[in-house]
Amino acid sequence: MAAISELKTHYFLVKSPKCEWLGQEHKALCLLGNHYKLAGHGEGKTLILSTSKRAEPFVLVGDRHSSCDILLASDKSFGLEINYRKEEKGNSLSIWNCNGDRYPHSKFVLNVNGTVSPAGQNKSKLVLGAKRGEQGIVLVGAGDPLQLVFQGDADLEVHRKEMAALLQREKEAGSLLRMAADLKCDQEMLKSLGNEGFIKLEGAVPKDLTDEALKYINMLIGQSSQGADQFKAKSFPNRTEITNLFNKSMLPYIMENLLGPLAGGRPYVQNQGQLAIRFPGDMCDPGECWSRHVMFALPQVTLL
Repeated sequence: MAAISELKTHYFLVKSPKCEWLGQEHKALCLLGNHYKLAGHGEGKTLILSTSKRAEPFVLVGDRHSSCDILLASDKSFGLEINYRKEEKGNSLSIWNCNGDRYPHSKFVLNVNGTVSPAGQNKSKLVLGAKRGEQGIVLVGAGDPLQLVFQGDADLEVHRKEMAALLQREKEAGSLLRMAADLKCDQEMLKSLGNEGFIKLEGAVPKDLTDEALKYINMLIGQSSQGADQFKAKSFPNRTEITNLFNKSMLPYIMENLLGPLAGGRPYVQNQGQLAIRFPGDMCDPGECWSRHVMFALPQVTLL
């Protein structure tokens, strides 16, 4: 494995384990989307495991075989960091801005078996790993069943081409959604929103997105041993099956029409969603099995 130039992006696509608790899609190192600051200590972003479609591009600076920085391709002041510099099992990792040379980034080694270790005395003992049931990245012992094994260079080149094609398809789909949103946001709709306080948008969320959300929810219900009540008003942080109901639908463009564009041309994005799942019998009048208060047609979205 040759050293990678700083100009070439590197994706950390997970080969194993499957991390089945995060769904069936291929996984990768991704960013949650949040941004936090600690006064006098710098600023950070949350690193997670998520679908490879959201794989974050990094660059490797230094010799990947002995010691290198793993930096965000989009902003090289942010790099992979071992939290509190504690090289011990169970400690978490994040993406951190170390304020330049005064606080150099943590150093890492990309091992020949596909794992990633802290550089230095612990490189043969600790590697990046998953935490069962969660999305975070932690240090685990080398050989642990939850150690993260990443794909090699040949797979990464295929992924780069797939991502370029995916981005082009999403760009074309976004253009169509924007046109549809512009047509819906006419004077009649705006008047209805002003008078009623809400609007009903037919077809704002494509059916394939609602099918994926329902498939994921039904899978969780089937796997649960605690009953269905836990899924009523349940939050789903960073699950694309849920967040895509907003992010990949017409709704970001509707928001832009109603509220104006965000600074810097950023899109309206949701990183988590809460669903009020209703089952037959919920919110029913005495003696009735179905509630007149519940709308089951998911492709119809009410924007409040």
